[in-house]
Amino acid sequence: MIQRIQTLYMLLCCAALAVTAFTPIAMFTANGEEMVLKAFSLSSTSGSVTMSALWMGILIWASLILPLLMIFFYHHRTFQLRMMVVECVLLLGVMAYEAVYCFITVKYIQGMEHCAFKVQTGAIMPIVALILSILAARAIFRDIVLLRSLDRIR
Repeated sequence: MIQRIQTLYMLLCCAALAVTAFTPIAMFTANGEEMVLKAFSLSSTSGSVTMSALWMGILIWASLILPLLMIFFYHHRTFQLRMMVVECVLLLGVMAYEAVYCFITVKYIQGMEHCAFKVQTGAIMPIVALILSILAARAIFRDIVLLRSLDRIR
């Protein structure tokens, strides 16, 4: 049901999370060495340091797939609403993992001179996706309330 506004919110949420999954989240520079945090790894350009970010990548992909699946459950509005709340929790987890990996990396390079930290678009998109998920949940709740009021009139 593309004509429902929550479907558009969910599609935009998936698009924002696709940006997070495929673009760098943050870049760190210390002593001429660059480190890039992506969805599944934290790696340096020289190849000397590599750290797995598997759980963050799994959370990003789970939060990307869930709203895409919920588009097709438009007849089950209460289930759709519950899953959008789960989506919000997943997105909070993604943001927490991003913060933890950035904190770990900054602590690692803190002893080095000339440290620089740059946030990329991948770090901002989960916040946008969270806002879109909340808007979708509100629109689903409005549909539920509207349909209950229409059932009362009959």
